[in-house]
Amino acid sequence: DGVMAIPAILLAIALMALTEGSVGNVIVAITVSQIPQVARLVRGMVLGLREQPFVEAAIAAGTRTPRLIWRHIVPNTLAPVIVQATYICASAMIIEAILDFIGAGTPPRVLGAIDVGTNSIRLVVAEVDPDGTYRVLDEEQEMTRLGRGLYRSGRLGHGSMERSLEALGKMKAIADGFAVQELKAIATSAVREASNGRLFAREAWRRHRLRLDVIAPEEEAQLAFQSVARHFNLEGQSTAVVDIGGGSAEVILALGGMVERVHSLPLGAVRLTERWVRSDPLKPRHWEALKEAIDRTIKTQVGKPPFTAEVMIGSGGTVSSLAPMARQARGGPAGPSHRHGMAGRGPGRVRCPPPGSALGAP
Repeated sequence: DGVMAIPAILLAIALMALTEGSVGNVIVAITVSQIPQVARLVRGMVLGLREQPFVEAAIAAGTRTPRLIWRHIVPNTLAPVIVQATYICASAMIIEAILDFIGAGTPPRVLGAIDVGTNSIRLVVAEVDPDGTYRVLDEEQEMTRLGRGLYRSGRLGHGSMERSLEALGKMKAIADGFAVQELKAIATSAVREASNGRLFAREAWRRHRLRLDVIAPEEEAQLAFQSVARHFNLEGQSTAVVDIGGGSAEVILALGGMVERVHSLPLGAVRLTERWVRSDPLKPRHWEALKEAIDRTIKTQVGKPPFTAEVMIGSGGTVSSLAPMARQARGGPAGPSHRHGMAGRGPGRVRCPPPGSALGAP
């Protein structure tokens, strides 16, 4: 009977690879068919053991209750159940080990991420394989201007909130249409700083049953770094990752792929525009005031960096817009640009990660 289990395990592997069925379902189907054989095997072993002289002596010296348990309950009920449970667990471990080795059997998961930013809201839906690779199924983005007026009033405006909640409802419906197994929604600077940010999060749950996690600046920076580290080889060089959003800019300094320092600066595009842009195009005095404000903030909050970065990698909407502008200025084609290098006055380059580069990354 034990040898007969080997073809059953091989059959389970074939079924898993061909049908992408769950390990549990296949194992249950096979082990149920093996119950009669296992029960007969265990009952025979127990009955044979009971004929041994030391066992007979123990029974004769015992009371009626132990004798009843040994003669009937153990051989007919308890032992087969224990062995069957062991058989199922062993089968599961063998099958999972073989499937892990050949890379088959575990179906990909469909995951979704929503990023509620100061200027826009973005949805990414992806099919993620067990080894961490993924394929983007859909991307959506709406410019809802959630943070408009926030840095003057300290609150999210009613119109901006309504537009953003409507966009969240559409994105939640799209994610449901893909039957996502897990949907993660995060909010960054605007919701984090607004006095009515919690109200916005409650409305997202009340209207759309969408749980909105307001993340800290440090977590926002870590997500940006993970996105970059997944798509660029950072080993053996000093790197500055700069993620410029609408409300804040995260600066991550790394050596050899290891984070050394993280800074969250109030230098988002929307914040700077509302505070310093007084003309279009900018007049020279407004431009100088803007540069001085940026330099002053960096000097105060960052200070002297521990090292000079050999490469700067940019992410976020501002950098994604800057790359095609620089490419077009050099005579290149217009349109979206990712992983684009730009030479600056120093030795560095600015490059943009591709869209959907990390689930949940800003």
